[in-house]
Amino acid sequence: MPPPSGGYKNLAKMDISQQLRQARQARGVSIRQLAAAAGVSKTTVTNIEQGHKSATVSLVQRMLAVLGYELTVTKKE
Repeated sequence: MPPPSGGYKNLAKMDISQQLRQARQARGVSIRQLAAAAGVSKTTVTNIEQGHKSATVSLVQRMLAVLGYELTVTKKE
């Protein structure tokens, strides 16, 4: 899959709410579609994307999987 607009380098500089929004928009997925596929309300997705609510790692993984991404963690050196 191609990287989101701006590439991965710019994506890494954003907080998770911005990353989720950009990934969702890049894939052409509506908030309603993402919410339904991830098993949460539209309001929850909106609040996470706007930075008003935190998401669990599990929820972030589900949302990213819906969008065709995988959450990875690397050790900082």
